[in-house]
Amino acid sequence: MNDWDLAPQGNHSLGWMPGFQGKGFVHMGPEGVPSIYTWSTAEGGAPNHQDMLEGNMIPYREMKSPFDIDPEGKVRVPQEWEPTFNATAGYNLADLSEVDPRLRYVPESEWEDAEWDLQPQM
Repeated sequence: MNDWDLAPQGNHSLGWMPGFQGKGFVHMGPEGVPSIYTWSTAEGGAPNHQDMLEGNMIPYREMKSPFDIDPEGKVRVPQEWEPTFNATAGYNLADLSEVDPRLRYVPESEWEDAEWDLQPQM
């Protein structure tokens, strides 16, 4: 059993579309059940994580593991977020593909900066 076994498919909001940059986060609600939120972003990276929290009325303290998504579905967690959000502790982002098979976690050691230019790719 992994972290995602706790949350049925209906608890996730999977709005990211292949071919576009995107963002996402793990929402740890008051019941302690993790849900995944993803969305496509416009040129420049909007909407950001804070916009999505406010739009979904999710308290900031319930956001865990914010991440970026490239047009092919590769997920990364920028290192500067790790201390602030405890980004991967307790949430195995490598298991994201079990929630959304289009996504796959890429460790920082395998990043290629050219992939993360935040431009729509169509």
